Amino acid sequence: MTRNGGEVPVLTRPGRPPKEKDETLMAKIHGIVEQTNKEGAANSTNIVRNRLEQEHGVNISKRTVNRRMNEICYWGTGVRRNINHDSVKNVEYRHKYLDRRLANLTAQFTKDGKQRWIPKHPEVFLDESYCHLDHTAPARWITPGIPVAEPGRSPLLIIFAAFVVWYDKDKEELRSKFIDESVYIWPSIGKTHTKSGGAAKNHFDKE
Repeated sequence: MTRNGGEVPVLTRPGRPPKEKDETLMAKIHGIVEQTNKEGAANSTNIVRNRLEQEHGVNISKRTVNRRMNEICYWGTGVRRNINHDSVKNVEYRHKYLDRRLANLTAQFTKDGKQRWIPKHPEVFLDESYCHLDHTAPARWITPGIPVAEPGRSPLLIIFAAFVVWYDKDKEELRSKFIDESVYIWPSIGKTHTKSGGAAKNHFDKE
């Protein structure tokens, strides 16, 4: 009421009023997803939404289901995440790995006075890649008369190799190369593998 005795109008915000988090709904969604994961069954957004309506009488949209699952940190199809990424042992290993990497670096000044970090000793890294035999770029030119297979139709290959990184004092540059006899290629299905050819020699032979 105002000083003159009049009523104060109640102001309303335009649009839909904000909704508070429904902890009961969260628990129901969590129960459905947990059950389907234990059974190895599918649990898409549509399935979760339909089960909420059939089993609990909750009628909400797919967008609301997705929003609620994002709020409880669920991960959907297409989002890669290793469940052991943040485990105690992996976190400790990453700290030790970074300590060793940093300890192997030393500061060097170039001729123009710039500072850069180079490895004191050669470092070896392992690389694992996956590639289809008919792997092609999304946009490409094709020569007339030559058939081109659809991407993903040919076998998927696993390529495993080791490469070394070192500082070349003579050329004053950081260099790297794949280590001969370290490249292995085999199909994703099967136990056979193909070893790379060439003489067994690498940068360490010179040290």
